[in-house]
Amino acid sequence: MIHRLPVVIRSTLLTPAPYTIGDTAITGVFQGAKNQPVLTIQVLVNGVAGNRIQVQDPTKPGAGPHAWTYYVSGQIKHYRDDVVFRAYSPLMDQEGRYPEGALVYEQRLPILAPVTCQAAPYTVGSAYVTGSYTEGNVGLVQQVSLDVNGYAYAPVPVLPGGTFRYYGKDKIQHVGDYVLLRFYTHKHAVCGEQIVDVRGASKA
Repeated sequence: MIHRLPVVIRSTLLTPAPYTIGDTAITGVFQGAKNQPVLTIQVLVNGVAGNRIQVQDPTKPGAGPHAWTYYVSGQIKHYRDDVVFRAYSPLMDQEGRYPEGALVYEQRLPILAPVTCQAAPYTVGSAYVTGSYTEGNVGLVQQVSLDVNGYAYAPVPVLPGGTFRYYGKDKIQHVGDYVLLRFYTHKHAVCGEQIVDVRGASKA
C-alpha cells in the first residue's frame, strides 16, 4: 500500500520572466529550499490548461537556482490574452515518486506588446489607411489587418521600413466608423493594435 504524504513547501521562489508576444517560450528561475522536492509547473491561456512539466530537482547535491523553460508557441494569440502561471507541490509516496499534487503558487503573467504604431488620420474616400510602426524585435511584425465596426478584414503584408498601408476606400464609409488596425507576428499572434482617426473630406 502506498501512503502519500503532503510535502511542506518552504522558501520556494518561482520567478517567471515577463513574456513578450511572439516569443516561443516563457522562461524563469526556480529556487528551492533545502530538501525541497521536485515541483511541476503549468501555464493556462484563457482558461485552457497546458501540460505540466517537471522542474529540475533541487535536492540533488550542489543544486542552486535552476532556469526553466515552458514552451507556448502557438498558444498565446493576443497580447491581451489571460495567461496564468501555476506551480504544484508533489505528493511523495514510499517509492520516491512525485505525482502531481497541490497548487502552491499562481501568478498572472503580463504580456508585453513590443509594437507601437502611428496611423495617419484617414479621410473618407481616400484609397489607403497608412502609417508606421516600431517593433522591439526586428522582423516581428509580418502583417496588418483592418477591423471596421467589428468586421475583421483579412491581413495583408506590411511594407519595408516599418510602414504599412491597407486599402480602405470600399470599407470605411462614414466619419463615425470605428476603425482598428491589428498587427500580427509570423505565427498570427496579435502584437499590437491602433485605433484610426476617421475624418470627413474637407469642403472646397
